[in-house]
Amino acid sequence: MTDDTTPVEHVELAHAPGLAVDAEARTITGLVLPYGVLAKRTSAGAILFRAGSLQHHPDLKRVKLLIDHDQTRSVGYCTRLDQTDAGVLGTFHVPDGADGDDALAKARDGVRDGLSVGADLLMKHQAADGSHAVVTRSHLNEVSLVALPAFGDARVVTVHASQHPQGEPPMTTTETTEAPETGTAVQTATGQALQAAANPHAPAPYAQTTTPRVTADLACSAIAAAYNQGAGAVMAALSDVVPADDAGKGYLRDEWLGEFWSASKTATPLFDLFNDGKDLVGMKLKGWKWENRPQVADYAGNKAEIPSNEVSTVPAEVDAFRYAGGWDIDRIFVDLGDSEMVEALFRAATEDARRYLEAKVGTALLAAATAVPAQTDLPTALATIGLQAATIGANVSVFSFAGDVWSQFLALGRDALPWWVTAETAPVNISDTSVKVGNVTLVPNTNLAAGTILAADRRAARARRKQVRVNAIDLPKGGVDLGVFGYAAILVEDARALWKTSITAPTPEG
Repeated sequence: MTDDTTPVEHVELAHAPGLAVDAEARTITGLVLPYGVLAKRTSAGAILFRAGSLQHHPDLKRVKLLIDHDQTRSVGYCTRLDQTDAGVLGTFHVPDGADGDDALAKARDGVRDGLSVGADLLMKHQAADGSHAVVTRSHLNEVSLVALPAFGDARVVTVHASQHPQGEPPMTTTETTEAPETGTAVQTATGQALQAAANPHAPAPYAQTTTPRVTADLACSAIAAAYNQGAGAVMAALSDVVPADDAGKGYLRDEWLGEFWSASKTATPLFDLFNDGKDLVGMKLKGWKWENRPQVADYAGNKAEIPSNEVSTVPAEVDAFRYAGGWDIDRIFVDLGDSEMVEALFRAATEDARRYLEAKVGTALLAAATAVPAQTDLPTALATIGLQAATIGANVSVFSFAGDVWSQFLALGRDALPWWVTAETAPVNISDTSVKVGNVTLVPNTNLAAGTILAADRRAARARRKQVRVNAIDLPKGGVDLGVFGYAAILVEDARALWKTSITAPTPEG
């Protein structure tokens, strides 16, 4: 099969680590690329380089020695490249420095003792059986020290370190292992060449004939350990598998949490205060109230005429109002979807109905309330409203403060409050920003204008409601109608027991 030109493709291929490390000369010698050896796990897939297929720049110093193909971690440069039957042998100089010392030590100690070539593929073709690519021309860019090679069964061939503990002879170790595919002869030749390059005067090495057996469990453990230690060599030596490759989310799956929480104002202190716990059953609330109340006076006795006055009543009534919200959704949400979505919709609509009702109650009470002259400070305003209530025989059940007045209230010292507020402990409920003092509730009300105070006797008004949720089938359009319908009424029974005032800044003297 003839070679065919293909677009330039970059490959990172880690071969069997066979390194000769001379710590004194600060050199590392090893097989840059084995020829005729099939590597299945590379960044370019299964690939084999023909003899003489790797080219390089004439200036060898341009070929850098990297760590894990990281261009920011250059620890040396090439000083010699030799073409052999086994492949391309390279020698690299590692200059002084902490990074270089670390690279030499880890290569010598077998921690990062593999070489991985980074090259551009200039010409290649597929093998006759289509199982792998055959490279006939490539250009060498860099060589990296890696921890895990593409040839998993081929381990360290030769490591020679000139530095050794004082008093001990230099150590030369050789392990001859079975290389994958067609690489056994290549590996043996490489080991001999490397040993000779590292120590030409050393005696013939002892050959260890035991071949370690690599299992799937062992390979997976090695990969997991390398990732846990942050080693990028796995990516350089093997084909990259990154999250982007799992577009189908077969392994990295999203975790469904449902609706995210979001803050919603659901407290209804005013409506709850005046709600008598009964459902609204009509669109009009009717009753009566005194126009002229019966009165008594001094009586002389002795069959004298007793005091009397004209009494009269007037009808009292209030119209209820209606509110609603509805949504027409595709029935697929009901037929095939998560029922939580429907419940979430009703829940959110109910929360908004509470907000709506609270605002309506506040507006109605404020419109009917008896005006009390404005005061220059909060304690005086509280005392004035308390006096108004005592005058007509009412009690103050609630003080509703605008936001700025609420801030003033929280800033007051205990001595600044009326005695009836400080007579007992006033616990502040941080969760809903309310204060309860005996039977008196003090709450902020963001619906009130700045400086406004609304106070009331809980008996001065009555609030009722009836709310329903509706599911209806829109058969012609294949939809489901979801709706919330409500009916409510706010009846002010005695406006004299509702008070409103404001806090105004005092006029500067002079």
